[in-house]
Amino acid sequence: MADWGIFAGSNRYQGQAITNATPGVNAKGTWAQVTASTPFNSCGVVVQWRGNAGAPYYALIDIGIGASGSELVIVPNIAGGNVSNTDDIWNQPIIFHCEIPAGTRVAVRAAASSSSTTQISIGFVAAAFDSLPALSLITDYGSSVGSSRGTLVTMPGSGTGSWAQITASTSSAMRMMGIMITSNTTTNGIEFKLDIGIGAAGSEQVVLSQLSFLGRPSTRGVFPQHLFWLPVDIPAGTRLAARFTFIGGTVSNFYVSIMGAS
Repeated sequence: MADWGIFAGSNRYQGQAITNATPGVNAKGTWAQVTASTPFNSCGVVVQWRGNAGAPYYALIDIGIGASGSELVIVPNIAGGNVSNTDDIWNQPIIFHCEIPAGTRVAVRAAASSSSTTQISIGFVAAAFDSLPALSLITDYGSSVGSSRGTLVTMPGSGTGSWAQITASTSSAMRMMGIMITSNTTTNGIEFKLDIGIGAAGSEQVVLSQLSFLGRPSTRGVFPQHLFWLPVDIPAGTRLAARFTFIGGTVSNFYVSIMGAS
């Protein structure tokens, strides 16, 4: 039997380092260093985000590389939030397939609805650069640094609601999509589904259909908060929109933003 080798080259994982970043209030704060020098060539970073004791709390998190004062954002506006005063829950880990050479400085920063410290956990996956398909460009859509959250999508009282525009035009082609959802208010229990559509207003075509979510009156208020990565084939210049289908419970609205990778 052949050796089990998903990746060519070395198969290593650098344990996650927890960084406390002080966000700006609805503006990006200063960079907080995760590591001064990555120990090996990385083909991916693993990110987890932790809520804050203040609630409601929203944040948009950037991952950057480079010298202090010259950081380059490689993962923009990871959206998170919690709707109760609970900070003991980490979101599920997300892997971003980014090539980071050994010896690279990595840092994080955030915009948030308050200046309370944001906890961010970063890990690194080591392998040969050609062993895992790399995401050459990661772009976010629907995020507003001015409010530290995504685009408000209204929940219907029954059935399927109206489309809410996430972006009028994608800036680049998208072959993988990530979806981020945060609660608008504390939910008392809701089940709903999400559609992602493309095309002109009034003529949207569903590309991702009936993704299931559950709201609860604690912690982040919505599960799952992040869905990464879903394969798509969306050209540059495409309008993106989102809508909800109400299944049951107490009607609540949610914020949606999308990450596209090419």
